[in-house]
Amino acid sequence: MREHIHAFEYLGGVTRTCLYDNMKVVVLRHGDEGPLYNPKFLAFATHYGYTPWACRVRRSQTKGKVERHFDYVEKNLLNGRTFTSLEHLNEVTTRWLADVRIHRETQQRPIDRHAEERPHLIPLPATPYEVAPVEYRVVNVEGFIVYQQNSYSVPWRYIGQALPVRVTESELIVYGSQVKDLATGAFIQRLDNLVMVGQSGVGKSYLIQAIGESACVLGYSVRYTTSAALLSDLTKSLADQTLPQRVRYYARFDLLVIDEFAFDRIERTESPQAANLLYKIIDARSRQRSTALVTNIDFDAWGEYLGDPPLAMAFLDRVVDGAIIMKINGKSYRAHRGRLPQANPAPQK
Repeated sequence: MREHIHAFEYLGGVTRTCLYDNMKVVVLRHGDEGPLYNPKFLAFATHYGYTPWACRVRRSQTKGKVERHFDYVEKNLLNGRTFTSLEHLNEVTTRWLADVRIHRETQQRPIDRHAEERPHLIPLPATPYEVAPVEYRVVNVEGFIVYQQNSYSVPWRYIGQALPVRVTESELIVYGSQVKDLATGAFIQRLDNLVMVGQSGVGKSYLIQAIGESACVLGYSVRYTTSAALLSDLTKSLADQTLPQRVRYYARFDLLVIDEFAFDRIERTESPQAANLLYKIIDARSRQRSTALVTNIDFDAWGEYLGDPPLAMAFLDRVVDGAIIMKINGKSYRAHRGRLPQANPAPQK
């Protein structure tokens, strides 16, 4: 999935349908009603808004015609060249893609064809999907977690416990035992809500998606959506007078995950009824089903965001009543991706 993200970012968008062979990471098995997709991969596809399409079993004509292109890249790009680093390889590949031959079927260069199709691609989401793996490590008697021969200290009270560890490209993040408890789904059985609060980039979306996937494995029905997507759906239902049906739809899931709440104020300005629409969903689920809300603003700013302080108080009251509140602090793990501009060297005298 990490390479999917790199490809989507390079292409500047996502196609509406992607064709896949039947690898386990995409398709668990085929049944009478069609393919059963891997829940984690479905969450990934949902995040980017495209539809995965699995090839039919033992039907080679339904597969994508991509194998020949690998041979072409190997012989035309890689053959006879040497590369000093991965950055050098990427630099050469970028130039090679701009000068690649005219395609026999389309009679166009792929780069020109892409320029025509790019306006029709699905725009990328505001944040990429979290793909960093989570593993469990036991805290040793000295208060350290060992990962790849490196030791990381944690508070002494966790000695002997198995804690979830998320490994990104640049750092290792250790979470407390509360995350492990959430993964058991007990809060869903108790009908408790869950609220995650923290600045952008600290891993809130990844954690809530992992908790949702664990709930699916345990047999709970889970619906993941962003606040913007939810408001867009509900606003459309106002126009076609199907709002009651949509409210009942969102009220039926054991766990409803609303990610990126108040992430972008555009969603609020584009939907004047946002406060009322969100309240209807929360009220329909209150003490009936569990709702998980992920946000980057504190509770005292909800009234300003929703634009209706009294309704915001009622909304907040139903969300936090008996809820589990997780405030995640720390620096953004994406910060390392940015680079400071290098100063020009002083001219030699």
